[in-house]
Amino acid sequence: MLAGKDEFTEIARELNELLGSVYESEQRYSTIVAMNDNIIFEVNLKTGLVYISDNFNRKFALRPRDDSIGMSFLYKLKVYKEDAERFNADVTSILQSSSTWEGEYRVLDIYGVFTWTKFKAQKYYDRNDMPSKVLGVISDIDKQKKSTMELSKKASYDALTQLYNRHTFMSELRDEIKLSAARESLDALFFVDLDDFKHFNDEYGHACGDEVLKFVADTIKEITFEKGFGGRMGGDEFLFCLTGLKLIGDAGDAAQELIDTLAEGFDSESSNLHLSIHCSVGISFFRENGNTPAELQEAADAAMYNIKKHGKSNFAFAGSAK
Repeated sequence: MLAGKDEFTEIARELNELLGSVYESEQRYSTIVAMNDNIIFEVNLKTGLVYISDNFNRKFALRPRDDSIGMSFLYKLKVYKEDAERFNADVTSILQSSSTWEGEYRVLDIYGVFTWTKFKAQKYYDRNDMPSKVLGVISDIDKQKKSTMELSKKASYDALTQLYNRHTFMSELRDEIKLSAARESLDALFFVDLDDFKHFNDEYGHACGDEVLKFVADTIKEITFEKGFGGRMGGDEFLFCLTGLKLIGDAGDAAQELIDTLAEGFDSESSNLHLSIHCSVGISFFRENGNTPAELQEAADAAMYNIKKHGKSNFAFAGSAK
C-alpha cells in the first residue's frame, strides 16, 4: 500500500526535524570545542583516520601530511626521552587492548619547550562489540604539575641545605638497600658529624653557622654527584650514601676527600673570615653492617663516635669492615 500525501508530508517534517537536531548538535559540539582550552581528538579505528580539534595547532608544531593514524600526533609528537617509552606503550595499549588511557608526559610545544601534558581517552564499541573509535582530551597541566612538584620538593628537602631531609633520606636509603641486594654491589653509608660546630654559632653568629652548613652540604653534593645522595639529619649531622664502589678503600677515599675539602674551608661573607671546618665520619657497608636503614645508621654512628673519642677529624669503618 502506497503512503498518502499526508504521510509523506509527516515523514518529511520528521526528517527535517531530525536533520535540524543533528545540525544543532554539531554546532553545539563545535562551539564547546572552540571555547575549550583542551584539545579534543577522535581516532576512527575502522577507517584508520584521526580527527583533532583546531586548537592543537596553537599548542604543538606538528602538521601531519594526512589524517592517518601513522602520521598523527600518536606517533609523531616529540615526547621527552624519559617519558617517551611510557607514552608509546600507552598509545599501543589504547589502540590494541585497553579501553581507557590516562597519562601525563612532557611534550615539546610550539615554542620548543617540553611542557607537562595530560592525555585521557575512552574506547567505544559498535553493536557487534567491536572497537570503533577512541575519543580523548589533551590538557595542558604544566603549571599545576610544576606547582605540585615544587611542593613535593619542599616537603622532601631540608630548607637550608637543599639536601634530603631525614624522612626522605631514610626512604631513599631503604629503596637503595633493596637495589643493592639485587645487584650485589658494594655500597656504603657515611655518618658525618661536624667537630665543634657550636663554636661558629657562638663566636660569629647563626648566619655564619648557616654558611658552614651550606658549605658542608655543597661538598657532599659534589662527592655524591651521579653516584649517591645526601641528607641532613638535623643540627650539624649529615648522612650520605655512595653506590657501586669498586673497593672498600674507595669509601675511605671519599671520607678523606670530605675531610680535606672541609679543612680547606671557605670565605664566610657574614664574618669576613676564611673558615676551616673539621668533621668526624663513620662508614658502614650494606649487608655487612646491616640490612635496614636503622642498622646501617647505628653502625656508622658508632664508628663516628669512636673517632670523636680519639682525636676527631678522621674517619673509621664500622664493625668488621676492614
